[in-house]
Amino acid sequence: MSTKRSGARLEFQKIEKQFQGTGLVIDRVSFCVEPGEFVTMLGPSGCGKSTFLKLAAGLDRPSAGKVDLDSFAQANFRSFVFQDAHLLPWRTVIDNIALPLELTGITRDEARTAAEASLKRVHLTDAGHKYPNQLSGGMRMRAAVARALITRPTLLLMDEPFAALDENTRHRLQEELRELWLQERMTVLFVTHSVSEAVFLSSRAVVLSARPARLLLDTRIDLAEHRDQNLRLGSEFSAQMRILHDAFKSPEASV
Repeated sequence: MSTKRSGARLEFQKIEKQFQGTGLVIDRVSFCVEPGEFVTMLGPSGCGKSTFLKLAAGLDRPSAGKVDLDSFAQANFRSFVFQDAHLLPWRTVIDNIALPLELTGITRDEARTAAEASLKRVHLTDAGHKYPNQLSGGMRMRAAVARALITRPTLLLMDEPFAALDENTRHRLQEELRELWLQERMTVLFVTHSVSEAVFLSSRAVVLSARPARLLLDTRIDLAEHRDQNLRLGSEFSAQMRILHDAFKSPEASV
């Protein structure tokens, strides 16, 4: 049986990032994601939100500053969910989900047993035998989340995973992800363009300015832990959304 791990601690310290031909994209941004927090990042297109995820994943390095991630999380316990599910078309759903464990040398039978448990967590048990082209967009994204969870990560990085889905499916997956996070308590850093998505999902939200990105707002989302569709219609939800909207309207937002 897998031992439940506590979430990782992730800190960005005075991060600068420059790209050849693009110039300065991130300008001395600092913030911390505490163990077990669900933090969303918002900001205009091109401001470097996805770059922060790549820095956290170890796929890129800052031009200046430091990314501090505890050593336990560095040891293979980071998972990344992209905008596209990126499932291998020639493998069944269960074999796609088992792949990360197979690559670590775990036997195929052990990996498939773990994949079945991961499928159950995302309510996709009946689709394990299917191929990606037989799934809806929402089901493919569930499979991608199941694949990310199979290693029981202490840090889960998510780059607008629900952006291409219809509103009803998106809302349903937001609810399921929120409940999964409450169960697992891994640390989550989630990129989105949607203010309502940020408010619904997160315990904290970070708002960045247009390029070069600067930190405009770092605020707690003061709502109940367990959230459902009814929450979206309430005054408390609207008040939290207004705080984030106001950050986007500030003079610094487009400077």
